[in-house]
Amino acid sequence: MIVGTQSLARFLEKLKDGPTPSSEVRKSDQIAIKNLEDLGFITKEKKGNGQVYLLDNCSGYRQWELNIFPEGTLDASLSGKTRSEAGRTLRDTKRSSQSDPSIEIKIHGNKESAKVGSLNWYYKTSNFIPGGKIVLIENLRTFLSSEEIFPDAEIAIRYDGIISDEIINVVQQLEGTIVIAPDYDPVGILSYHRLLSTIKNRTELFVPRDIERMFESYSNKSLMAKSKNKSTLKSLLNKDLDDQAGYIVSLIQKYNAGLEQETLHD
Repeated sequence: MIVGTQSLARFLEKLKDGPTPSSEVRKSDQIAIKNLEDLGFITKEKKGNGQVYLLDNCSGYRQWELNIFPEGTLDASLSGKTRSEAGRTLRDTKRSSQSDPSIEIKIHGNKESAKVGSLNWYYKTSNFIPGGKIVLIENLRTFLSSEEIFPDAEIAIRYDGIISDEIINVVQQLEGTIVIAPDYDPVGILSYHRLLSTIKNRTELFVPRDIERMFESYSNKSLMAKSKNKSTLKSLLNKDLDDQAGYIVSLIQKYNAGLEQETLHD
């Protein structure tokens, strides 16, 4: 079965400009290339110590191309496709680099938001736009208690690990202050830094007043044993962090540990 891939589209684009080394054909595209050879649309010739392919860009080939790439090889070769673009150009939405984020959302108690019910902004199923405070929460138990911990927030959104581009894009389109409540480890601070770098004037880091005492009493050294946190800390030290992020990083370094958000509440 011939499968349209970005690598095949890129190779065919190169062929249109002239002879292209056969070594540039990926293993996953060999069936398609063999089919083109059998049909006489491309030929192989020796060149130096290697071989090159040449393309006969005839009407027959152009029809073959459109059968595999409905919008042509140029559009198919471009990276960063949405799922709909991958469906149109490669006939397969799963070949998109775009992920479908799992976004858990809690709408706190005003009457307007209560009417909305379940909401998934990624698929734009509602025109409801909150105007109050939005809190982003990494820890599941903190998220489940968000109405008690963040009573002045209108919306609570849960994320995992380093906050994704999709969630940043969602909250960037909303109104109101954005508060992020991560675990206080390098990955959590990187999420804050990424969010602040995109939404500068409305982003805040949730930092309890007695955070250093909490680090001294309850921080978890095993968090800094994780390779992801080690490498992320090195990366953070090379970034232009704001005062809040820099303060938390200094506590992480001082205690060689991270502090989990769940520690801060029942």
